[in-house]
Amino acid sequence: MLENGFIKLYRSLLKWEWYDDVNTKVVFLHLLLTVSIEDSKWHGITVRRGSRVSSYAKLSEETKLSVRQVRTAIDHLESTGEVTRTKYPKYTVFAINHFDAYQTATSKPAGKRQGGDRVPTTV
Repeated sequence: MLENGFIKLYRSLLKWEWYDDVNTKVVFLHLLLTVSIEDSKWHGITVRRGSRVSSYAKLSEETKLSVRQVRTAIDHLESTGEVTRTKYPKYTVFAINHFDAYQTATSKPAGKRQGGDRVPTTV
């Protein structure tokens, strides 16, 4: 799991439809923090930027939510288009849709705004 770096978190998240659902918010923020920041290969598949290989059980362990709570949260996120899941026999790839809108890749130092007050419209 990534332990260095940062993510952007827009204040518009406060108006997001799942913001008041603690479990869904926890799972979404956890995915934002743990997805790949660049394309990579794993066991013969390409794990795209904004995606990660995991399982409901692993997400449950990482978030301290029950498997049922994680499954319900992922169902919520899928129903409104924030997350897509691709199932394989022994694992699942969870992908944050529009990841680049949330986390623009930049090599410029933080401190100066890039692109004004542009906020992703999906959250």
